[in-house]
Amino acid sequence: MSGPPDDEDTVPPVRSGMALFFRLAALYFVTAIAGYLAHLAHVPLAWMIGPILATCALNMVRLAPRVPTRTRPFGQIVVATGVGISFTPAALQMIQSHAVLMAGMAVYTVLIAAATAWVMRALTGTDRVTAFLACMPNGPVEMTNLAAQYGANTGLVSASQTLRMVAVVLFVPVGVFLLHGGLPEPFTETRPPLDLQAILTLVLTFAGAAVAALVFMRLRLSNPFFLGPLTLTAMATALSFPMVQWPAPVLAVAQIVLGTWLGSTLGPELFRNVGRKLSVSILTTVLLLMGCGGGALLIATVSALDAETLILGSAPGGVTEMTLTAKVLSLDVAMITAFHVARIILVMPNIPWMIRLLHNRAAKDNKRS
Repeated sequence: MSGPPDDEDTVPPVRSGMALFFRLAALYFVTAIAGYLAHLAHVPLAWMIGPILATCALNMVRLAPRVPTRTRPFGQIVVATGVGISFTPAALQMIQSHAVLMAGMAVYTVLIAAATAWVMRALTGTDRVTAFLACMPNGPVEMTNLAAQYGANTGLVSASQTLRMVAVVLFVPVGVFLLHGGLPEPFTETRPPLDLQAILTLVLTFAGAAVAALVFMRLRLSNPFFLGPLTLTAMATALSFPMVQWPAPVLAVAQIVLGTWLGSTLGPELFRNVGRKLSVSILTTVLLLMGCGGGALLIATVSALDAETLILGSAPGGVTEMTLTAKVLSLDVAMITAFHVARIILVMPNIPWMIRLLHNRAAKDNKRS
């Protein structure tokens, strides 16, 4: 006769799950406080930058729990639906008039990324595919997967892409805020209280946005949890459907969720296998930011668009965060989003054949040697 099931077979998973839940709850409590303190200090993008720094600090001393990637879509959907409301018919006409400039900026970003990849290869001796994947703006997960597929250095690719993403979020908004002269007045925007109809509209908007995100994910399109909801709400706005802005507390919670996840991507294990190449990865990240920002400032001298809009639009990544910065500064959110969407549409589908070209060229060089 068999005895009762061993407690070790059933209790530890339950206890482990509960422990993770409470640790995550404690982490979000800490990051919310960090966001609030950053808000009081008038830090740019406070509700996101505060949590990033707090989570990163805890992660470096191994006190932060693992933050599930599936928490990120909530923040992306909230921000994307808020941005989609900016795509009015007038905004779409303005975007159409700058389509050539947007395409040009996308190509310029690729050229700057290629130049930084050459610098990385020259300083580290790494292969062409690794350098390309490490420096070309795209999602860290996607680029790391491609690195594994083509036998590249996954550690260097993951570290470089993560550093780029965090650097864009931390430094580009600060630079734009300084260029802009600080926060606009009043510091916090006031909105009318929500009635039952507005709440119902927000619920239906979120539900529809979630479905759109799943459709984009099923179609294997890039950044589905941002571009799917963005497409849906932008179409609804352009067709004059009634839309409602998210209340400020909901937008703050979305930023806390995004910032906590982003901060959790930086930890000791990320750089464990990078070694001395970490300094080169930092250097190429700085060069990429300077190259994109410098190009934006140069174009601003001959363009009808202001420098802040062009810098946020040309940032190598961080579409969610750049649009949030634009909303805080009362800039043209639709225009900045369009710059990023143009880059995603023109660059992302072309990355696979570029990698194959580099991979085949490397194979030929190896045969010759």
